[in-house]
Amino acid sequence: MWTLEMNQQIMPLENNTGQADVNYVSTGGEMGFSAYYTNTRNDVGATDGDYIGVTDYTPDGNAFPDGSQAYQLQDADGKITVTLDELTFSSTTTVYFSAKVFIEDTGYESEDAIRIWLTVDGSTEVDLINLSGDDIEAYENIASWATLSEEVNPSSSVVLRFELDSNAGDEAFWIDDIVFTTGGAIPNAPVADAGGNQMVATGATVTLDGSGSSDPDNNIDTYQWTQFSGPTVSLSDANSAITTFTAPSTDTDLSFELLVTDETDLESRDTAHVSVREPQDSKLIFSEYIDGTSSNKALELYNFDESSVDLTGYSVKLASNGNNWSNEVQLNGVLEPGEVYVIANSGAVQSILDVSDTTSNVTYFNGNDALGLFLNDVLVDAIGIQGEDPGTGWSVAGEDNATADQTLIRKPSIESGNTNWTSSAGTNADDSEWIVMDYGYYSDLGSHTAGPVAYTFSNAEITTPFPQSGSEISLSVDITPGEDVSAPSTVKVWYGTGGAQPNSADLWLESGNNYRGTIPALTEGNVVLDYYIEATDGTNSASSALYNVLVAGTATPIADIHDNIDTYDGQIKTIEGVMTIGTGVLRDDRTSAYLQDNSGRGLNVYDEALYPDLERSAHVKIVGEIVLYFTTVEIKDITYYITATGESLPAAQQVSVAGANSDDLEGTLATVTGTLSRIADHTDSKNLILSDGPDSTIVKVWGTTGINTDTLSTGTEYAITGVGSKYSDEHQLLLGYPEDITDDVAVSDERGIASGFGLSPAYPNPFNPVTGIEFTLEEAGNHELSVYNITGRRIATLSSGYAEPGVYKQTWNAGDMTSGVYFIRLRSAGRIATRKVVLIK
Repeated sequence: MWTLEMNQQIMPLENNTGQADVNYVSTGGEMGFSAYYTNTRNDVGATDGDYIGVTDYTPDGNAFPDGSQAYQLQDADGKITVTLDELTFSSTTTVYFSAKVFIEDTGYESEDAIRIWLTVDGSTEVDLINLSGDDIEAYENIASWATLSEEVNPSSSVVLRFELDSNAGDEAFWIDDIVFTTGGAIPNAPVADAGGNQMVATGATVTLDGSGSSDPDNNIDTYQWTQFSGPTVSLSDANSAITTFTAPSTDTDLSFELLVTDETDLESRDTAHVSVREPQDSKLIFSEYIDGTSSNKALELYNFDESSVDLTGYSVKLASNGNNWSNEVQLNGVLEPGEVYVIANSGAVQSILDVSDTTSNVTYFNGNDALGLFLNDVLVDAIGIQGEDPGTGWSVAGEDNATADQTLIRKPSIESGNTNWTSSAGTNADDSEWIVMDYGYYSDLGSHTAGPVAYTFSNAEITTPFPQSGSEISLSVDITPGEDVSAPSTVKVWYGTGGAQPNSADLWLESGNNYRGTIPALTEGNVVLDYYIEATDGTNSASSALYNVLVAGTATPIADIHDNIDTYDGQIKTIEGVMTIGTGVLRDDRTSAYLQDNSGRGLNVYDEALYPDLERSAHVKIVGEIVLYFTTVEIKDITYYITATGESLPAAQQVSVAGANSDDLEGTLATVTGTLSRIADHTDSKNLILSDGPDSTIVKVWGTTGINTDTLSTGTEYAITGVGSKYSDEHQLLLGYPEDITDDVAVSDERGIASGFGLSPAYPNPFNPVTGIEFTLEEAGNHELSVYNITGRRIATLSSGYAEPGVYKQTWNAGDMTSGVYFIRLRSAGRIATRKVVLIK
């Protein structure tokens, strides 16, 4: 017997009504069900506590109603049960579930909540909708699908549950197209995309573009635009993906809905809002845009008029990643003729902050974000297009991605705003309103200059492969004089850390227009070195963009980073070790890899760029920013140097299934042994569920690894080596390579047999600079193997975290240490063992 149970905990009984139809879909155990609930007055004559049950329906084998029967759904317990007897299934089967939810938002409040979910046998649980507060409003008029695939017994109880907690009136949601089936693919609903919201001038021709709508099954059948608020306008081609209309002649707001239907009659809706405003006579324009490294971002506004401008009513807004206008800064004060107003990022270098009038989060932009200058809430000038995401950045003056990591300067001849970014950006240097400058060019910020450029700087680069403290840093730059300007007689590099560049060094002419020089060695590493080039011939002078480079310092043990992540988060640090998972394995569009050092711990190496030479077994030195990204400790925005390839991997920690679910394995190579109980499919990955008695853990296999999990057999014991990770509250082992999974468990388990707690003598000893350490753990639990100097300060952690009983081996590379006496200490289960070692160089 299959039971569809609707646990109705929706609204107070005195104003709760509903109706439902159950109808036969097809033979073979497939059922369709639809239900509607709304917060309206009860009009069926029921009183509190009355039961309005299922009438005129008695299941008879596989005979289903024809759809004409209607049920009034309400009882004191808020529960409706529909029982379908004698459905024929095999002894066990895969049952698929899908449903669609449509929410009508008519005034949800912050404490409101909606949840709709499914359970099988009271244990497996999947959310279809789980929203609260503002998320509900963001979900307005969105159709959503959810699916569940589970191996279940035909006697299972399948329960569909609803819960709505609302304090406002007249809210409603629909749940429709609920399907349980034993076979066949469930069709996917289309995804409607009505385009972004718009602000247009009165009388303008407005385009509503739904061509961004999609369908996973590629079978969109129809489009239908309708207007549901504002003065009625005439939509041309309203049954096409793209429709146009003429904006009214007065200020107003209009709203439209796009309905997309596919060939299986599944639907999706999206809305677009259009604000119509009278044109504004603005005297301000965007005159400079800086998207520099990190927080070095700024906007400059210019008063091109001959009179002063009251800034009251002016504002700048940011629209991120193709979304609506969000961050906003209101301007204030008076801007004199020919003067500028600079908005900077609060984290920018001091040279930017020195010329800024205010700081604001509208400067939290990247190359693919849009910026708007508004007067009385009407758009008067724009950089980028609100509602569109160009990818990395927009093309300007024929240069691809010019808004990403570049500086744009408005041509001095431009004296009016332009809300048409396509025409403003242009297609070449002649028809564009903008001049594209080098990355990090800040020299003209604070004044809208119109003079010729004396010198152009290009191909500036640090030629030292991996800058480190204690060593000179070489650099090169090409300098081209402007028209009627002689070659520079003096070229200097100005440099410094902490946002200032007070130091200088001379550059020399190498050949042609190429200049080279060196920055003296820095005494401290793990810093960002800022520098720019200055060229002069005595009469003319110019400065380059501000460049920067990471300078490495002494390597920090990764175990120390994990132990003190609250302190290290956001700091520049250097690490050194062996790549355990290389680039291109977990992701193929950027660098996301793992490195482990002699402290016995590892972490994620992350960069937006793809560095394919960071392969497994490469020994690498990396400098970058340490970040705690949710639960992942990583080093990002990196500079690196490969010192060797083909190195031996660090010894993997041997853990049980239960031991794999430990925070102490984050980023660290580990081997877990257990029985493969099932393989769960996800969109881009598979989860291997390893079990040992009541314990289980997840081995994550991303599609980019190329590992064929179809060759694995449930019920088989496997030993799998991967890197510990944690997603939300769920521990995972990231599997990167097919050779790291084996069913030859006896061979893969190298722990040996524990014969007691102990720390063997290091070998060799004395040593230079590497020695091996073997230790034995008598019982499962947390342990720590660390190195201390003669003053008692811990200088390295070689191994730590949870481990099973067994014999383990570690190495210590003391290449950065000075000669002397050191102590290796093992601590576990309240016991301590210590060995003395001598480093001789």
